[in-house]
Amino acid sequence: MESADDLAAFLAATELFAELPAAARAALAREMTRVALAKGDVLFEAGTRGDVAFVVRSGLVHVRESTAVGAHLLDEVARAGHVGEMAALTGEPRAAAAVAAMESVLYQIPGATLRALFREHPTLHTRLSLGLIRSLQRRAAAERLGARTCAFVAAGAAVDSTLDLAGEVAACITELGGGRVAVVDCTPSAAAAAQEPLPDDLGDLTRTLRRLLVPAAAAGRTQATVVQLGRDVAADAPIAALVAELRHRYDRVILSAALPRTEPVAHGVSQCDGLYWVVNDGDPDAVHTCRRARVELAARVRVPPAQRMLRLVRAPGRPSARAGADGEESRAIVDVGGGAARFAPPEARRTLRAVAREILARRNALVLGAGGAKGFAHVGALRAFERHGVEFDAIVGTSIGGVVGALVSIGWAAVDIERLLTGIAASPWKALFDVRLPTEAFFGSRKKTELIALDCGDRRIEDCAIPFFTVAGDLVSLATVVFHTGSLTLALDATSAIPTVFRPVRCDGRLLVDGWVCDPLPADVARSAGYERVVAIDLSPRPTRGPVQRRPPSSAPQGLHGRLRILAIAMRTIELASQEHVARSLPLIDVLIRPELDEYTSSDLTAAAVMCERGERAAEAAIAEIRGGEAFGSRGS
Repeated sequence: MESADDLAAFLAATELFAELPAAARAALAREMTRVALAKGDVLFEAGTRGDVAFVVRSGLVHVRESTAVGAHLLDEVARAGHVGEMAALTGEPRAAAAVAAMESVLYQIPGATLRALFREHPTLHTRLSLGLIRSLQRRAAAERLGARTCAFVAAGAAVDSTLDLAGEVAACITELGGGRVAVVDCTPSAAAAAQEPLPDDLGDLTRTLRRLLVPAAAAGRTQATVVQLGRDVAADAPIAALVAELRHRYDRVILSAALPRTEPVAHGVSQCDGLYWVVNDGDPDAVHTCRRARVELAARVRVPPAQRMLRLVRAPGRPSARAGADGEESRAIVDVGGGAARFAPPEARRTLRAVAREILARRNALVLGAGGAKGFAHVGALRAFERHGVEFDAIVGTSIGGVVGALVSIGWAAVDIERLLTGIAASPWKALFDVRLPTEAFFGSRKKTELIALDCGDRRIEDCAIPFFTVAGDLVSLATVVFHTGSLTLALDATSAIPTVFRPVRCDGRLLVDGWVCDPLPADVARSAGYERVVAIDLSPRPTRGPVQRRPPSSAPQGLHGRLRILAIAMRTIELASQEHVARSLPLIDVLIRPELDEYTSSDLTAAAVMCERGERAAEAAIAEIRGGEAFGSRGS
């Protein structure tokens, strides 16, 4: 059991009670009662009396609403969140049920105690309002992007892989906590084998489905049921009605089909929330076939608003680029062909999980903040993420965060990034700083640009295996410039062009400088791109009680000491000036990681190992919160 002091310290980190005076938190801690739940345990039912509220100490709680088509997930409450407080404050019956999504520990707060706190501390009203707004934002995002039904439609020879692909995505959905999935096979081969006519009456359809749809394990490992046209139901079955009925019984429905030539299949696809076009990467006509099919389908039925192309690649190890032919936005999946193992390579599994998170509207973006030499902490955090199998669907970075993030996006491991940065830190004046006399900064940029080009080559951002964003500042207009396409080397050169230290980078008629000056922690970029969950690593300084002083490494050439001191002053000035920008980003972040680095400056290259270790320790402490009960991006296989 935890002591009252431990609970009071925990309350200081909660969403609702963080701003309570210490004495009030201590008093509240003494009033709370521990509640332990196993996965699936009901915390409370809808309609019951709301005389208590709860704070989640560990685990994950799902808030569910009963509808005509079954239970609907309203919200997910993780560590430090609260649930049941509205009914406890108003005395009205509870509007929804709460169920433990995993083994969880909560603390119960009596309603009378909670009401007294709200009377005595008006700031709680503001905190509660902010929490409700965030909950509504999460719910709106899920309703906008979460696909209850989606279709995988094959073009060309990819038809043979599409059902396997749909089944594997269904497996990933259930592994990520997305519930039961029904996969409907609408391919011609299945339709050609009709064994029994399907009655026109929808009631008979319902009875047929009750007989057929016994939950079974697809590939022996997922709560998915495969329904084949022509085998389980008639080849000319009304797909739209079939999908509607399946939605009563399953959390998700996936259609697998060839190009929808028949009306039943076309109308079934039109009922879906999302549409994935599946093509073989080696088929030069596949992209054009898809485009023609889109036009044809749109002329006949309503086309799902969310569409993406999935390219089946036959070469394991090939980067999972997002740019298809003619710049088509797409995602590549390694398909080695043949049976259950066709999507077994690790690259394929990662991409399948990413597709599943996209369908579930649970995509994670990792935001890596600016911080100069403190960027070693990013590398330590990456070590923790790799060890725990935490995956991200996008990387957004500024300055050193952009450089580290780009290397992650093109497939570098943390150990390789650490080796590169350690080599630079050991001899920065040789590897990074051009000591010739430039006209626009204290150091030239030739060496920096060449170093970036050496590691990134001629890659384009859209060729990154993981979607990547970085930012720079326009020196003339003061606008923030976001890079999501184009030359990766140019983008990194711009986001690392520290003013007065390196010369600005010219791009499309603009003079660009380090993104540190305009968006040091670019959570806004991740949100604007539509990612539902943002994990951010903030390297910015917090107030210190004394000056922070670090000298240039004694091994630096004597003539460089003056310039390195100027570099340190410039970077410290930018670091302090950027704190207001960081503060504006904080409300956009779901999980904030802040390594303890305040005793170091952003120009200190003498403590790489310590900063790595502290970044790793801070990320390790956040793993449970990032995973959110396995619902967000952890490795399933």
